[in-house]
Amino acid sequence: MSVIQIDDSLLLRRLELSDISALQHVISGAFNSMDLGEEVARRLSLYCSSGQSQTRLTDQQDQQIPCEYWVLEGTCEHDCIGVCGLYRANWWWEGCLWLGWLAVDPSKQGHGYGTSMLNALITIARSRGASVLKVETSADGPATRFYLKMGFSVEGRLAQLYSANTDGVVMSRKI
Repeated sequence: MSVIQIDDSLLLRRLELSDISALQHVISGAFNSMDLGEEVARRLSLYCSSGQSQTRLTDQQDQQIPCEYWVLEGTCEHDCIGVCGLYRANWWWEGCLWLGWLAVDPSKQGHGYGTSMLNALITIARSRGASVLKVETSADGPATRFYLKMGFSVEGRLAQLYSANTDGVVMSRKI
């Protein structure tokens, strides 16, 4: 399963090296940080170059943190709308996966793309044997409200995770 047709206008597919520039723009805008966009783009480039991007996380036993990254694409214009990853450290319970870098292009937010992407990722996570999905995010940001709307609950607060004034939270949802 490397492509999931969500509806007539959207598909979710595995990340490719040719996506990196567009995803840098998406992540920079979604997280309001050019530096973060550049760093994530650098890491995702390494991920794609290693060949890991086309291997299911359940088949990545040689990786300390197996992961899969997915791109939400509009089928009409083949534009990059969003990105998200699934990951799990090899020493964690196999039934638990984490979301990584769920981001939607700011110009396309508020139109259900994040919801569509997350629902498709839940399907993928289940197919990888997960029964719990977790995410870590800023405690008081819009992502927290999005995850609450999507059925996640707060498990714990991480004081001063992002800065002296910005806490993080760990959220989870049974899938």
